[in-house]
Amino acid sequence: MVEYKYGEKEYTYRALCDFLFIVELKHKHSHQRYLVNCEMKKVVEMVDGSGYVKIFAHEDVDFSAVGDMGHVAQLKLLYAPYGIFVSGFNDDGISVVRWGVGGVGRFGSPTEYVDAFVDIDFQVLLLFQLMGDPFCEGVYNKALRLKQELLDKKPIW
Repeated sequence: MVEYKYGEKEYTYRALCDFLFIVELKHKHSHQRYLVNCEMKKVVEMVDGSGYVKIFAHEDVDFSAVGDMGHVAQLKLLYAPYGIFVSGFNDDGISVVRWGVGGVGRFGSPTEYVDAFVDIDFQVLLLFQLMGDPFCEGVYNKALRLKQELLDKKPIW
């Protein structure tokens, strides 16, 4: 994370990938997060200042796969009180997105969360759900197959 100041506001940012140079920009004292495609000079609000998710919709959540999660109401409201974390894109142009919906645990991470896979245009490949280990090979391969099927969806950029 790199910190910088723009006017009176403080931000942190981190690069999510090198090949298109997309960064995640977070207002330091707010829930607000942005995605910035430096190459295309485009900015998309990911989470607003109140913590509501702007780039994902109800259709991006597999409500049948969140089980009896205690904070499913926050998913239905598209609310991310504990943030959304984009892990960074690999060479296939796929990333895991973790949406924190439960309280903060001992090491500052959410106690309940759902994961999804997205492509470089933030199209959801594998819906938000309880995944256990999203980095296991079988789950990743499924997301990679789904990426090929979603080429006709409209990108956020």
